[in-house]
Amino acid sequence: MNLKANEVDKGLVNFCIFFIGVCISIFCILIFIDNQSVKSISATNLQVNNGSVQYYIDDVNIGKHTININGWAVKQGEDLKNVKTYIGLKNVENNQILMLNTEMTKRDDLNSHFNDGHNYQNGGCFAKVLKYKLKQKEKYEVCIIYQSDENNILVDTDKFVEL
Repeated sequence: MNLKANEVDKGLVNFCIFFIGVCISIFCILIFIDNQSVKSISATNLQVNNGSVQYYIDDVNIGKHTININGWAVKQGEDLKNVKTYIGLKNVENNQILMLNTEMTKRDDLNSHFNDGHNYQNGGCFAKVLKYKLKQKEKYEVCIIYQSDENNILVDTDKFVEL
């Protein structure tokens, strides 16, 4: 009788381990999908950059399956406290803007570059998008959507991605 109880306990333990593994896998897949999200937005609510937002796109890397974009954007004279910066891809033909899931990155070099006493170190941005989420044989301009308390600015960068 004790032997059967051990077998039941082992089966239950194995089932629990399997179930937890499946839950962790599903969770990881959902996080991956969310991190690769692309949202279509309208430019009607965005102001055109009048030069107040300074920016630079460091790198646009087109890989086999993904496109990685690194850069930075700051509004000189304003600390970066309540700022959200997104990287977008604007379809050149129809001006549709795809806002990419963007990660803010620390850029200590920005404080030394501007050297005006304001904190710009959170001005870096990185986005990665799966190529299949974009239309093939289309040309996109890399753009920056700079959002803060009073700003909702679209910054065209003159950098292009063509699939």
